[in-house]
Amino acid sequence: MTELTYDAGAAGYDRMFARVTRLFIPPLVQAAALAPGHRVLDVATGTGAAALSCAEVVGPAGYVVGGDLSCAMLEKARRNLRSLPVALMALDGQALPFRDASFDALVCQLGLMFFPDPTRGVSEFRRVVREGGCVAVSVTSAAPERTLYFRVGFAIARHLPAKAQALRRLFALGDPRRLGALLEQAGLGETDVRSERRRIAFASFNSYFRHVASGAGTAGQAYLQLSPDAQRDVREEVWRGLLGSGSDRPFTIDMEVLIGSGRR
Repeated sequence: MTELTYDAGAAGYDRMFARVTRLFIPPLVQAAALAPGHRVLDVATGTGAAALSCAEVVGPAGYVVGGDLSCAMLEKARRNLRSLPVALMALDGQALPFRDASFDALVCQLGLMFFPDPTRGVSEFRRVVREGGCVAVSVTSAAPERTLYFRVGFAIARHLPAKAQALRRLFALGDPRRLGALLEQAGLGETDVRSERRRIAFASFNSYFRHVASGAGTAGQAYLQLSPDAQRDVREEVWRGLLGSGSDRPFTIDMEVLIGSGRR
């Protein structure tokens, strides 16, 4: 599995996404049916937000392992989770380094759609969960307008066509039927897929775009690859998409993710 290009933007990832992605963690944890004392694996843990929520549920009698392919993300997670009972490690979600039935539950927060082979990933998820244990994943909606930075991504892709494939991958699992079929094909039962939407408010265009301009996240890294003229064009295109021809003002974006779950 090829490492995602998180590293250069890891320092800004929390500033850009944390307040938003944390809104979707409670329903993900609920879908995983966690209980005190459970052993939990958080795949694609990023900066550790979902692992923290899992640790709060399972308590001192349980334990949580958070894994990610990006060493930079794990370093940020270590700072976020210092002194908390979460073990962090580098791992490939498509080849998990654990024996069969090692965990009571597994969660994957907004990571599966980046896997080169999601089917293989979910099969690995099922393998490491005990009989009756639960797997819960969240993925980006298939509706681009319901993601925070799709306008940025599509504007950049017009200047960097190689980014178009990554954009298509981002939305590939966002159809409920496709996500449900993926879970079932991996051998999970009692599958369920539900939509979760949250309205995200921004005080101004600058508050929305500044993290992109500073290179945070994959969108920010791609933006910094552009020439100054192309950067200006992208910014103007995104402005028009969000605010039209009007002046800067507060606005909202309705964000949607799908949460899929199933039992081994």
